[in-house]
Amino acid sequence: MRSEEINWLEDPYESTSYDATVKEEQRFVQEALNGLQSQWGEAADFVRDKKQLDQWWSLEESERAERERLNKSASFRGGMGLGHFEERKESSRERIKWKRHQGIPLFAVDDGGDLSTLDIEIVRGGVSVNGFIGALAAVAGREQLLRKIIVYDELSTTGLCAFRFFKLGKWRTVKVDNYLPCVTKSNILLSAQSANSEELWPSLIEKAYAKIHGSYATLKRDMNCPASKALMELTGTLVTTKKIDFLYEDEEELWDNLSEQLNNGNLICCCHDSAEDGEGFTRSSLKGIIPDICYTLAGLVELEDDTRLVKLDNPWGEAGNWYGAWGNDSGEWDLDLELKLKEQLGVFDGDTSTFYMCIEDFMFIFNTVHVCHFQLANWNQITISGAWYDTTSGGPPPVSDEDATNWLLNPRYLLTIENPGKDEKCCITMSLLNDQAGCYSGHTVQAATAGLLIFAGEMNSFSQFTKPVVHIEPTEADDISAMFNIKNNVNKFTIVPYASTQDFEGLFTLQIYSESNMTYRRMPSMHYLNIRGSWVRQLSGGGRNQPTWGCNPQYLVKTRRNTEAIITLKQSGAKIGGEHVLNSFGAIVAQPEKEYLESFERCSLLLEKKEIVAKSEFASKPMIQFLHTFDTKIEDQVIILSLSPPPQDTQYTLNILSSSPLILYPIPHMHTVTYSGYFNEDNSGGHSDNADWYKNPRYLLDIRVGGKYKVVMKKVGRAWGASPAQDSMIGFYVLKSEKRSRAKREQILAESTFLPMNQVEATYQLQANSQYHIMPVTYAPKVRGKYKIQVESEHEFVFNGRHGKTK
Repeated sequence: MRSEEINWLEDPYESTSYDATVKEEQRFVQEALNGLQSQWGEAADFVRDKKQLDQWWSLEESERAERERLNKSASFRGGMGLGHFEERKESSRERIKWKRHQGIPLFAVDDGGDLSTLDIEIVRGGVSVNGFIGALAAVAGREQLLRKIIVYDELSTTGLCAFRFFKLGKWRTVKVDNYLPCVTKSNILLSAQSANSEELWPSLIEKAYAKIHGSYATLKRDMNCPASKALMELTGTLVTTKKIDFLYEDEEELWDNLSEQLNNGNLICCCHDSAEDGEGFTRSSLKGIIPDICYTLAGLVELEDDTRLVKLDNPWGEAGNWYGAWGNDSGEWDLDLELKLKEQLGVFDGDTSTFYMCIEDFMFIFNTVHVCHFQLANWNQITISGAWYDTTSGGPPPVSDEDATNWLLNPRYLLTIENPGKDEKCCITMSLLNDQAGCYSGHTVQAATAGLLIFAGEMNSFSQFTKPVVHIEPTEADDISAMFNIKNNVNKFTIVPYASTQDFEGLFTLQIYSESNMTYRRMPSMHYLNIRGSWVRQLSGGGRNQPTWGCNPQYLVKTRRNTEAIITLKQSGAKIGGEHVLNSFGAIVAQPEKEYLESFERCSLLLEKKEIVAKSEFASKPMIQFLHTFDTKIEDQVIILSLSPPPQDTQYTLNILSSSPLILYPIPHMHTVTYSGYFNEDNSGGHSDNADWYKNPRYLLDIRVGGKYKVVMKKVGRAWGASPAQDSMIGFYVLKSEKRSRAKREQILAESTFLPMNQVEATYQLQANSQYHIMPVTYAPKVRGKYKIQVESEHEFVFNGRHGKTK
């Protein structure tokens, strides 16, 4: 079928183009980031513009107070800032107020003073999160990291300060004022605070961090703020997490790994994750260590007797110190050893924020280690900002053959590493920005989580997606990371980020680190078609064994190049007795004979095996799918969707995921009934000039609506070719239906042309409320061969083999 011959087809379905998809995705990313940055940049400031400072102070005090009151409503306060905490406190009759802490500086030292002596002990508040507070204390232990967070401090003038956090691949600035949540009656701060009441740095940094995430409640809820996430957003570097199994961990390997990380200048935090506790593990086993909070690994010391000690900083005060072996004031510290190591270790003289423990106890107590890889600052880095948007949100990979493969719609990136060294490492981290709507409404929002697949090589074909090099499955954390070695001289990798649910729209950021130079490109998106329809009344033709099979929905497929496609068909089920019942259904890809395509508008005759290019299983399940390649050598192919038994009012969804663009033309519906038959010596009576012509098979055609009806007869199989040309001619008669067992010549109303061809057809104008017989015949009698006889019309009718032998 040539392109100019299909103008009668209406509303073709065309797969989304790659350029349009990527352009729309980039627009979505930019608009979302602009909107978020606008929210983060707002504060309850009385002076929005720094240039207005002089003008502000020239106002009367009463006018300044009024402006302050008006601006307060737009601030990060009240239910918007607290989330569900506001409701919870009200229910317990503990009213919350936001109190301005005027006159208290960010730090107790002067501006520009030495922060290395800063007291990093932090007191947790009622809305504080252990993961963030531990990470903040670890960062505060390094002056250069803490200063990197601070953008400006104007608490003494405007009551404002600004901080920055590494979010979605960039440093994002957040402005806050010095209003903090307190319990009304006691004025006790609900947020974190410094052990030194004369400074506000933990309180305001926590407030800014809560603001960038939506609310304090967002941080508190579930795993929205694990220590690894907070460390990454406070330092802007890759953070990896290692789980320690005391029973199977190699002590020597762990010691060497920790030593290497410290020598590289990396920041190491560790904690006891209570979720990992085995049976019989009790709180007393921790000997003072507080579970689920971070401690900072400050050093490693090996004594002369080969005892290995781990030095830890404790931001929680003396209450969180270790009181086991080698702890402060423990019996292992004799006077000689204390004097010898005092200067080297610096643990004594009343220092309650630092303690030691042996490596064996460390492995037993701490089961999670987070490492901030600062050495990556000298590596090559690529940052990719992307999104799952519209047709690029494919969801997770299938866990079984029965799952849909829409995950291939997800964005794919080809990473090329130039001349990688032997066993060179490559690091990748992925950050997900979830929906923040619930943060401001005070209600929990069920948001998606993210996973990551990395394949070795360039994945362009469906069959190439084999076992990945790295697969990080979705967790409750918004940030995931991986570090892997480049082996076997492989320098190309296909990276596929995915969300845990299909059709999720959200932003993500990929950061990739490598010692060698590297480049990346966005790989063309898989093309996607989504078509919805229904098997209803005349569109429900049943399975291939049904005469009405040709009534089923059909789509003509066009493509300009060989195209690999995954075809997925879903059904809603028929509603029977108030319940949805699944019926057997399936799909066929057919390539009918050329003569058929040139003369038929639908694939309506029952197909021969050679005409079936591909087919799915035919089963009673919600979804079926199969892989098929549309070959350009086969000019046109037709997809037929069938449901059994007919008629059933059932909705269907046809999804086609293809490597190249496809166009599907819905073929206009025609009511079609087809029967297969067989001529032999008993029923092949020949032309009406022959005495035995009445023996030919007859099919009853019952017409209710007058109009045009097309009758088609077609030869099937090779047996016909053995007959002489004249004897193998075929045709048919249209007879007036009468109640008699034997046909008479005077009943013939019309006859087709008899031709020595595989197919003959004719269209007739038939009367309403009439009955006819269709008689397929061979020109010569006693001819053997299979045939098909079909009637089609835009009107409904009844066609069956009441008279004659059919097969």
